[in-house]
Amino acid sequence: MVFANEGAMKKFVLVLIVVFSLSFANQSFAANNANIAGPKDSTENCESSFFSWATVDHMVCYAKDFIGIPYRYGSMSLSAFDCSGFTSYVFKHFGLLLPRSARDQAILGHKIHECDARKGDLVFFKGRSTSSSFVGHVGIVISEIGDKLTFIHASVHKGITIDTIDLRYYKDRFLYVKRVLDL
Repeated sequence: MVFANEGAMKKFVLVLIVVFSLSFANQSFAANNANIAGPKDSTENCESSFFSWATVDHMVCYAKDFIGIPYRYGSMSLSAFDCSGFTSYVFKHFGLLLPRSARDQAILGHKIHECDARKGDLVFFKGRSTSSSFVGHVGIVISEIGDKLTFIHASVHKGITIDTIDLRYYKDRFLYVKRVLDL
């Protein structure tokens, strides 16, 4: 494969690493939890989707455990997080590796219309500068499809918190939602 530049090659390699990590994590989770009984539906094989949805539900609960931890730029620890440090930390706990920056996380997955956002998707916003058009903030969607888009994130002023897209500050900066977990 020929790449136009070194940056394109790095992005390609990063995407391959993340895709491999996500598929390995889903297989490991299912294998380690094969004895858990889930809801059954005679029209489809629900075992794999049950484990995937269970993982997303656990991920949201785990993320909520950090509410109130303060914001600190560049931080990714139990004492403070920045936005992408928080999303990376939460996903990593479940064996899902995300790049460290919001901009690099925005490269992953595929865009989803705002009304189709569901738990586990990533929501991206412009930077705090009103003239910025680049990704500068990321959060994890915690709402169901069709509900008001609600997300958990590391806010500069409130630390780890839950907000909705309806807040003017976020509505004005909203860029898109990306699905990085195909369930």
